[in-house]
Amino acid sequence: MNPPEFLRDTLAQISTASPWALLLTKVTLLLAAAWVVHFSLARANPRWRTLLWRGTVAGLALLAVWTLGLPGLEIRIPAPEPVARPSRLLLCQ
Repeated sequence: MNPPEFLRDTLAQISTASPWALLLTKVTLLLAAAWVVHFSLARANPRWRTLLWRGTVAGLALLAVWTLGLPGLEIRIPAPEPVARPSRLLLCQ
């Protein structure tokens, strides 16, 4: 399976997942990113970590509202039509 097919199949599976599964995945990724930043701020002023976690809590609240409250947006991209190419033999004549 080539990478574009794998990516297409993965995105198709994600798009058919339940909203709760999507919310759980997004929350997990947001919290993982917050912990990485938290540990990178270990020697910085503690106020930065406080600001980080306050922003994370606000982000979690907005994420829940956006994921479950707003309607989904579906973007359809039509497949390109095949283009007929002239034969090389015809061009040489």
